[in-house]
Amino acid sequence: MKQLWLIAPLIIFNVIFSQDTLRTADGKELSGKFISIVDKGKEFKIENSSRPILYPSKSIVEITDSNGRLILNSATLSLRAA
Repeated sequence: MKQLWLIAPLIIFNVIFSQDTLRTADGKELSGKFISIVDKGKEFKIENSSRPILYPSKSIVEITDSNGRLILNSATLSLRAA
């Protein structure tokens, strides 16, 4: 049981502080959290921002997770299994 109390904070820390990366067509890289795909684009909450921002699909090159795995690619416009 003591081991659980040691592991739980590590898992919570990882979930809270993991960052996704959004790369835009004009070369910007933004850290934050990918929220969802909506009709007009993708919602992405930038680090230290209070609410998500809607980015048009055509302005996004790719979104990757904190481990560098591809979440979304503009060429396929589809979600990848994380």
